[in-house]
Amino acid sequence: RVIDVKPGELRGAQAGGFLGGFGGNFGWLQSGGQADWTGNVAASGSAPWNSSGGSWSSPVPSAYASTAPGLPGVPASAGVWPAFGAGFSNGQAHVGGALPTEADVVDTYAAFGVEMQQWTPALLAFVDREVIGGLVQMLDASDQAWLQALTPRGWRLTFEAPRLAYPGVGPSAQELSIFERNLPRPICDDPRAAEMWKQRQIMESYLLHPSFEPAQRSYVLERLREWRQRGLQNSMRAEYRPSDQLPTDAHILENLLFKMLNFHMDFCSCFVTVGPSPPSAKHLGQSPTAYLRQVTDQNHFPKPAPHYEVVTLHKTWRIRTGNTNLLEALALLLQALRRHSHSYQSFPQSLRSAVESAAATSAPARTFPWF
Repeated sequence: RVIDVKPGELRGAQAGGFLGGFGGNFGWLQSGGQADWTGNVAASGSAPWNSSGGSWSSPVPSAYASTAPGLPGVPASAGVWPAFGAGFSNGQAHVGGALPTEADVVDTYAAFGVEMQQWTPALLAFVDREVIGGLVQMLDASDQAWLQALTPRGWRLTFEAPRLAYPGVGPSAQELSIFERNLPRPICDDPRAAEMWKQRQIMESYLLHPSFEPAQRSYVLERLREWRQRGLQNSMRAEYRPSDQLPTDAHILENLLFKMLNFHMDFCSCFVTVGPSPPSAKHLGQSPTAYLRQVTDQNHFPKPAPHYEVVTLHKTWRIRTGNTNLLEALALLLQALRRHSHSYQSFPQSLRSAVESAAATSAPARTFPWF
């Protein structure tokens, strides 16, 4: 897709640098959205799957940057997530076994079934409003702002791979591809433009699951627009994808939530694991009292939909497969951390409020010695 408007059709880039007055009406670029998930990158910059293949906290992957050491989603010899596969041996499932049967999840829903009926709708509403809705709105506003700045100067914004231009070959217009990590000159000479492009790249990372090729971008954005229009509950199908090379809906939701949480804290290093080992890092100097464990082997092709369970100090709580698996797991994780860990306060306030307000309307809190 190419946005190409003739000079003069849109106004807005004024004097004062390449972008002129552009940016003054987009406070979210400086302050973040309601959940502030674009404003605070984890200070450590680490993640459990840091490698040449990318991670939840990596910059948006680019197949077109010559400095990129490797691409997520390509065969193992060229670089993949160490964690998705590191806990497996020769493609076998992790120590906990295959996806759970109904008998496996009886304890979980006997203990928390009433609460789940409140937590899940609250988290669905949170994701609809503050993650999906906020992201799509900001991307659209960013498109328009860059369009207004670029067009009068004979540039155009593209959503395709950058095209090489040689004398007599290639595009005649100057193009800025959304896949470019760094702005070309003279745009990069404007500090405001550089900062806004950095923020745009953060937004773009939500469209790129690190286990799949960058070509997923347009499809993921299409799915997010449908989710925004129809609501996540009505439109998400965990295992759905039109081709094996693309992420499932469950992968897309996983990427959205983990990227959002990783911009608040080193979430994936401290609270997510694959296989029998606990997470690799401590949060606030404490070993985790609860964490998420992903149980499907992402080394397989096509990659199966991710599936999560919650591990606490004394018990593993297995959760049903389906559209709400990750949301139920996240809700249960938050409840465990709320009772037994100072880490709970590091989660976004709006996320905590969603779970707390739901808990307040459900059955009285119960205490389980094994929780």
